[in-house]
Amino acid sequence: MFGLGDWGVSLAFLLTLGSTAFCVLYGLVNWNKPGHEEEIREIAEEEEWEKRENQ
Repeated sequence: MFGLGDWGVSLAFLLTLGSTAFCVLYGLVNWNKPGHEEEIREIAEEEEWEKRENQ
C-alpha cells in the first residue's frame, strides 16, 4: 500500500495524516471561542485567596 513496505507503516502514515487534519480543523473551529466562565471564576477566586494569604 502506497509503496511504503509493510501495511503497518502505511497505516501509521494514514493515521498521522488523519490526526493532523483533525487537529487543524479542531483548532480552526475553536480559534476564537471565549474562555469558560467557570475557569475565569476559579482564577478570580485563586487571586483573592492569594491576596488574603499575603496579608
